[in-house]
Amino acid sequence: MVDDPPTEYVTPDDRSLRQFVREVSEVLAKREEDTDYLLPIIMDGLTNYLSILAQLQVKYLNAARTSSVEKRSS
Repeated sequence: MVDDPPTEYVTPDDRSLRQFVREVSEVLAKREEDTDYLLPIIMDGLTNYLSILAQLQVKYLNAARTSSVEKRSS
């Protein structure tokens, strides 16, 4: 049996991330009855925050993936 190559993680594209933030902001605005969640500055800030988190998570997951590949090939 051949091992499948390990997954290489990538960050979500900007469009997908913005769409996700838009959907979350709409839910929060409705639930909290506060339209401030829909302000562009709020949504931009949340998008930037999530983008940074995604980059860090991808870096961490790929480092762990690389480490496990090196261990298997030893």
